[in-house]
Amino acid sequence: MNIYKSSDMQRLGLQADKIKELIDPIDFYQRELTRHFSPRQLHGWVNGGPCPFHDDAQRGTFVVNLDHGAFNCFECNASGVDVIAFRMRQDRIPLHSTVASLADEYGVRR
Repeated sequence: MNIYKSSDMQRLGLQADKIKELIDPIDFYQRELTRHFSPRQLHGWVNGGPCPFHDDAQRGTFVVNLDHGAFNCFECNASGVDVIAFRMRQDRIPLHSTVASLADEYGVRR
């Protein structure tokens, strides 16, 4: 399930597109998930790992498609199409705030 509408993303225009181009999903998820879990817990997370959205330290129900950053948890059903959707869900902030935050973090000019 996508947590933002494509029309919302179109309004944000090139900034969101640039962010998605600049962010390597592998690096992004490795960094984001180490906020919640130790590196030892993340071993093998590409194929399945602990979900950051619920207590899942031992199951490994969270998977990521590294081609474009889509994610899904098979237990709590958290899902999204890209790293922007992940950050929105993780930080519980609206799309425009998420894009602005990631733009600042990755040096994308507004």
